[in-house]
Amino acid sequence: VAERLKSGFPKWRIRTTDDLEPYERQAWIESKKHACPGIASGHFMRSDTVASAVLLVPESPDEKGFIVLVFDPSDAKRPDPVVVDRVKDQSPASVVIYRVPPGVYKDPDGTRRIRIVLDGLQVERMEASGTLYVWRAGHFADLVTSY
Repeated sequence: VAERLKSGFPKWRIRTTDDLEPYERQAWIESKKHACPGIASGHFMRSDTVASAVLLVPESPDEKGFIVLVFDPSDAKRPDPVVVDRVKDQSPASVVIYRVPPGVYKDPDGTRRIRIVLDGLQVERMEASGTLYVWRAGHFADLVTSY
């Protein structure tokens, strides 16, 4: 994974706890303990394989955008990571990722709900908005979970 990130995304780096504002850092540590806000592992694409998700932010703090990738080590046909989301025009401040377990999830209005049988990948702008990404029919589908 490290080699693929270096070669494929040279101007990007993985989000760390130190990137978060102090109050966000404290909230993250209290809720996620020792997890990294830029790395998540789970059964995102297959029930028998643990995949790794990463949240990349620009090396330069003045740049905008972020990229969310998932690496599936069991798929030899897909050596490159799957791009889950790529945002170009927004600040990466406060954006974190984490695994959510299988279950039922719904949008904030309650008009759309999904049941997932694999782990989901939550991309959250802390205390602002969240989007759940789930593997469906060969790609990641999304559900806005908060705004």
